[in-house]
Amino acid sequence: MAQSQLIPPPSNAEAARLNEQHKQLIEAFGFHVHPTISLPHKEGCRVADVACGSGVFLTEIAAEHPSWQCDGFDITDKQFPSGESLAHFGGRVRFHVQDGAAELGYGSEYDGKFDLVTVRAMHAFVIGVHWPRVVKNAVALLKPGGYVQIEWDAQSPRVVQSKPGVSGTAMRLLNQGFNDFILTRGVKDIIPLRDLLSQNGITDLRSELWAMDETPGYRQNFTMTMIVDAPNAIMARVLQGDKYWSREKVEQLKAQAAEEMKQDGIWFRTEMWCYVGKKSED
Repeated sequence: MAQSQLIPPPSNAEAARLNEQHKQLIEAFGFHVHPTISLPHKEGCRVADVACGSGVFLTEIAAEHPSWQCDGFDITDKQFPSGESLAHFGGRVRFHVQDGAAELGYGSEYDGKFDLVTVRAMHAFVIGVHWPRVVKNAVALLKPGGYVQIEWDAQSPRVVQSKPGVSGTAMRLLNQGFNDFILTRGVKDIIPLRDLLSQNGITDLRSELWAMDETPGYRQNFTMTMIVDAPNAIMARVLQGDKYWSREKVEQLKAQAAEEMKQDGIWFRTEMWCYVGKKSED
């Protein structure tokens, strides 16, 4: 299995962070499934979530649609919900360990079986050269006429402020370090998801760029996430022998940034793309 993703540290704290991130994403977007997607509200409708993390997206979908079958795929099962917590779904929600960029895809057991495939917030864990395979594999899961929904961060975070004189030196340095790390992974070169989707038989494509910091909750959550993820990304370079910054400097900046974010009027801003399309009936 190709290890194309960075595997987040296994912990209940990580699952809690993923759940909170999900909550804020749903609040910012205002939907689980894009309103233009028309799914059969009948028994047998199947939904797959790629890079499903803690599975909260699927469990909410399953609770809302009691006849739907939901399958989550992730490179690690460390954040999967327990079997006990899923028991009341009666087997309708299942989770599988699978790399979304595997060369052989998901296999005949799953290919062509789903009415909707979602790929959410996978941008931080997949290097650019693997994205064509991620898209190909995701589309292969769809039935003819099925829908794909990809929520993708353009990986362009920046520090902004709404008041004069606030201090953000450490936050800006961490932001610089994070963006430099992203460049080393080729994520900014995955160019056009629209083209990749079209090449794999997706039609009726729409792409929407969303301002994610309109809601205060997402603004705070993303700022806290950056103060965790940016140092982790920089440390990944340090551990690989990159002399970018010392471990001590990274920890110092992390502590300083945590203090800076307590000020009113400064935060990390980002946008997210939402791509929606339909697999050709042919």
